[in-house]
Amino acid sequence: MRDIDNTLIASENSTSLAVMEANGLILTNKYSERLPNARYYGGNEFIVKLEILCQNRAFEAFRLDPKALMGF
Repeated sequence: MRDIDNTLIASENSTSLAVMEANGLILTNKYSERLPNARYYGGNEFIVKLEILCQNRAFEAFRLDPKALMGF
């Protein structure tokens, strides 16, 4: 249930507090698609930072070349 905002976008449904606590992740309610830095929904700057951090850690952990994998 939304207390502040009645945005009626199906992709932005809110999960209950119990579900968020079970998942342990506040980002459960954040919708994002496409690649980092190519998104158009508000608030994705935090998702982008987290994804880039995770990508970089995976590249380092598995000794991968990001340029070879990402097509840069």
